[in-house]
Amino acid sequence: MKTLVLAAGTSLALMATAATAATVDFTGAGNQGGGSYTEDGFQFDDVRIVSGNCPGDAPCGALNPNETSTLTSVMGSVFDLTSLAVTIVGNSPAVLELTTDFGSFQIDTDGVFDFASNALFQGISFLTFDNVTDKGNIRFDNIEIAEGPAPIPLPAGAVLLGTALVGLGAVRRRRNA
Repeated sequence: MKTLVLAAGTSLALMATAATAATVDFTGAGNQGGGSYTEDGFQFDDVRIVSGNCPGDAPCGALNPNETSTLTSVMGSVFDLTSLAVTIVGNSPAVLELTTDFGSFQIDTDGVFDFASNALFQGISFLTFDNVTDKGNIRFDNIEIAEGPAPIPLPAGAVLLGTALVGLGAVRRRRNA
């Protein structure tokens, strides 16, 4: 019985790693015409950062027509998109397409969008921002992210499974004895 309790306690301790929250708000970023930008453990590739027409406090990320930028975790772990602020700039309507491992979602209006309960944005390894139109500009800011614990590698998972099975076997032997 002690073996089972020890195995279960070890498994729970390893799985109890809490998710961490981050807000990418381009704090400290100056205007830049492209390239990489890293903040709070997340990295944008090919991001333009501007100070005008931002949905929150300047600076913010920006997309001209047919531009794309991709957000990933520096550690390579999966994350959840919780919320995002968007401003569409210009007389011609632009459309922001968000693409993840699981599909795409389009935004064609200003606002703060809540994605906390949207499965499309849970457990993702990347988030691509794309101005899919040939019109208008898009600004995005205050990207709320919850980063989950890194997945347990297969060898570590096998050790956990083996420990649990040994514990269950010990309990069964004691009951049969």
